[in-house]
Amino acid sequence: MSHSLTSRKGCFYMLKIKEEYPPNIDKIRNELATDADTLFCYFPYLYAPFLKNREIPKDLLIHEEVHAERQEEYTSPEIWWYRYLYDQEFRLEEELEAYTAQYSWVKKLVNAKAAKQCLEEVSEHLASNLYNLGITKYQAETLIRKHEKRNKSI
Repeated sequence: MSHSLTSRKGCFYMLKIKEEYPPNIDKIRNELATDADTLFCYFPYLYAPFLKNREIPKDLLIHEEVHAERQEEYTSPEIWWYRYLYDQEFRLEEELEAYTAQYSWVKKLVNAKAAKQCLEEVSEHLASNLYNLGITKYQAETLIRKHEKRNKSI
């Protein structure tokens, strides 16, 4: 199964979906608190071990597209993953890029109440143990809002 994605830079991505864990899952599990529903972008693949014939919501594909775009800037996804796993500041920046893109995409399609709900959900996720960032949901929401404003001004 493949999903075609058009990036914010106008590039075209084909992420092949694999219903298994990525090759670096042991390193990921040593550093992060993954769960059964966690998606893993390891360019050019999107690993979705939980999928079992379920569709991945478009907003999550937007989120993973950002990771694919960023990983492509490195000589290999292994280098990106190394930084992501062992550099908390880098991990926060990468997730801010991805969650801001996800939230901005949803915000364009729904009313203000639904957009606020989306922001609350992505903020809660960013502040969760999954990322081991040591931030609260409120801090995550503030960071996403500021990141979105900064991206609009660029």
